[in-house]
Amino acid sequence: MILSRGKAKEALEWTREVLGRLDLTLNEKKTSLRNARRERFDFLGYTFGPHIHPRDGGEYIGYSPSNQSVARIKQKVGELLEVRNGAPWEEVCQKLNQKLQGWRQYFHCGSKGRA
Repeated sequence: MILSRGKAKEALEWTREVLGRLDLTLNEKKTSLRNARRERFDFLGYTFGPHIHPRDGGEYIGYSPSNQSVARIKQKVGELLEVRNGAPWEEVCQKLNQKLQGWRQYFHCGSKGRA
């Protein structure tokens, strides 16, 4: 991710040039230009871009866990809590706490209210 104030195309070309000198290539399928002030995008499990403040409804530029990350942790929690699991509660509780604490530590900065 490269953050820029109006010079994104130039930054992308410079990055391509530098990577070319290192005999590396940019993955064009994963490369895109986004205006974070107007549109959201996902990167490394986070969603960046315009968000709505839950208290006053005002808009701000921020980040939060992506919908995909939230769905993934919900699925993992659900799998641990399945009745068919059959494991003793102490073991399930320990695994559940480890999973949730790890997720929380990764997303420790940012809005976790909706998650």
